[in-house]
Amino acid sequence: MEDLCVTFERWHMGDGTYPPLRKGQKVNLAFCVQSYEMEFTNVPQYVFRQLKNSDYEFSGQIVRDFQIGVLRLLLVNVKEFFFYIKISESGLQNLEGQFLCGKGQLLIDYGIWSEYFCHYEKEIDIFYNFTVESIHEVAIPDKFIQIDDGVFSAPPSLLANDYDATDMKEIEDMEYSTNDVSFFLLDLKSTNEKVARTFQK
Repeated sequence: MEDLCVTFERWHMGDGTYPPLRKGQKVNLAFCVQSYEMEFTNVPQYVFRQLKNSDYEFSGQIVRDFQIGVLRLLLVNVKEFFFYIKISESGLQNLEGQFLCGKGQLLIDYGIWSEYFCHYEKEIDIFYNFTVESIHEVAIPDKFIQIDDGVFSAPPSLLANDYDATDMKEIEDMEYSTNDVSFFLLDLKSTNEKVARTFQK
């Protein structure tokens, strides 16, 4: 398993989905990709390549196609690493076996896999063990913040090209973070140690 850089959105701590993490902590996590480019392909290629921070290029095979009501998740194998993608197309035929490629932001599982799909009988284990090597808090720039009629809004995270090094600072522990308009980048180092599930609900 390769080392990763992944986005951790602040609301995970607010609703108790995950605890605040600290540098050096052992974690057990599953992952999703929020794609901004994606297409089906006939080329059977496995790729998972970091572009910048938590943005990655990927190509892999769809090994599970789950549809429950309007929710549809594709479990993708990019060779020795599995993640899921949520798609909006509900009318497509079953896509298992199809190859998929694209680009997207790697995020920790926001609970949908940990809470529901991992309990399916004989389901693939997509939880991986890591050590948190570093944590960077990323302040969301003012241009992405809106106040309309006194209502404040900001995105929960940004793609790598929407912020720069001046918006980032390294911290030791999320618990002591004071900027509410921010998200975190985790540098994760793979470990063979057995680690308890980090998801709390």
